[in-house]
Amino acid sequence: MCSSDLQLRRGHFEQDIDLAVFAEAVAVAAIDPRMRDPEFVKEFRNIDTVVGAERQRSVNALSISAATGIPRETTRRKIKHLVDLGVLAETERGRYVLKPGYVQAAPMKRLWEELTRESVRFVNECFDQNLIQLASSPDPRG
Repeated sequence: MCSSDLQLRRGHFEQDIDLAVFAEAVAVAAIDPRMRDPEFVKEFRNIDTVVGAERQRSVNALSISAATGIPRETTRRKIKHLVDLGVLAETERGRYVLKPGYVQAAPMKRLWEELTRESVRFVNECFDQNLIQLASSPDPRG
């Protein structure tokens, strides 16, 4: 991940990269088990399709703390702040999912577009500097 990606993500989360890390950790944990289900993948392959809270696996502060290596109390405090910001939703006491519709909101869409542009710029720069080269594929005609 390049520093400009971090700057973009930090800018979206009140200059606090931990907030971005927690939001992303909850989002990944919420849908990761479902990504092995071809029907789920087919239904939600478009970023404009909202995954409801009932289709997400909720997580608690302890599991996010373990996944990020950040102390549980800090994690709990940051998760509460993400709920207050409308990023996460509490589905039951102490269990969280990414708030349905959050990814589809205009600010998040702009962030995705910026991150995509930055990723393309980075890859192109790597090609320009010969840091990445395409491997020659064998001639299928023999």
